[in-house]
Order: sequence, then C-alpha cells, then structure tokens
Amino acid sequence: MGLDNPVDSAYFQYMNSFSVTRPPLDAILNGEGNIARIDEECIKLRQVCQMEEFERKQGQKKLICDASLSVGRYLELNKEVGASSWLSAKPYRHLGFELNQQEFADAMALRYGFSILNLPSHCICGKENSSDHALSCSNGGFSIMRHDELWDDLAEAASHAGIKAVETEKVLLPYDDHNLPSTYGG
Repeated sequence: MGLDNPVDSAYFQYMNSFSVTRPPLDAILNGEGNIARIDEECIKLRQVCQMEEFERKQGQKKLICDASLSVGRYLELNKEVGASSWLSAKPYRHLGFELNQQEFADAMALRYGFSILNLPSHCICGKENSSDHALSCSNGGFSIMRHDELWDDLAEAASHAGIKAVETEKVLLPYDDHNLPSTYGG
C-alpha cells in the first residue's frame, strides 16, 4: 500500500540520525562554540533527510507503477492529504461520526478497493453491480441517500446559524438505520 515497514529501515535511520547529530551535540556539550561547524552538520542532516524522503517517494512511485490500474488508483487516492482523517476522528454519535461494524467494514472495503460483502450481483437498473456502480447509480439509492444526508446537514447548520428560510422534507414514516417499522414486513 505504499507504506514503509519501519523494521526494515529503523537501524539505518538510527545510524543516520546518530552520525549526523552527534558531532554538533559534542560541540555544544564541549563548549566549542564553533557555530559554522554546527551549521555544516545541520546542513548534512537536512541533506540526509531529503535523500531519505526522495527514496521513499521513489519506492511509492514504483509500487504504484507496478500495481494494476485499479489498485494504483486506490493507492494514489489513499495518500492524498486528509484521506485518512476519518480513521482518527473521535466517534461522536451526536455528530454522526460513529460507524457500526458493518459501516466500518464497508468503508474499509471501499478505501482499499475490495468488494462490499452481501452486495447484490445486479443493480435494480439491470447493470452488473459493483462498489463504484452502487455509489453512482441514480436508481440504486446510495447517491440519493448521500444527497439527502448532505442536504439535512446543511439545513441543520443553516438553522443553527439563525437562517429560518430553510426547510427539509418531512419524513412520511419515521425509522432509524437499524430498525424499519413493522409495516415493511420486518
């Protein structure tokens, strides 16, 4: 997935860090006061860090080039800034940041390009179903659900801001995500 195994590079990084930081530390501790020498050592440290970053990025590029087109796409998307922020968000239920076990499994499957479990083989539109199709088909409901959730969030934010001209559609039969009313045969 483009991630480095820290075990493979730990000793190398430790030795680089030690060899670059030890001389300026010794100079400071011994009171040498040779600022030019300390600056030279800091420049060396910066160059080593830049070289390590360059090698890491080259390794990631090679991994993405060697991957299939779809896997490469997921790798590229997952390394975008902020792409993992939802994984470290605190699961505040009142803010809608809590995922149940199935939602988390589905989110991870989408993140890494795996098939979502128990997804019907064909969509109601007649096309073969896939994760991408389920998220984009206008007949399948997921795009409408995302639209409605966004609309509800925006309407609530506007209401909190004091805007009174915003109104959402009324729900005909109330339900929660886990329990449909008995009128649905559940």
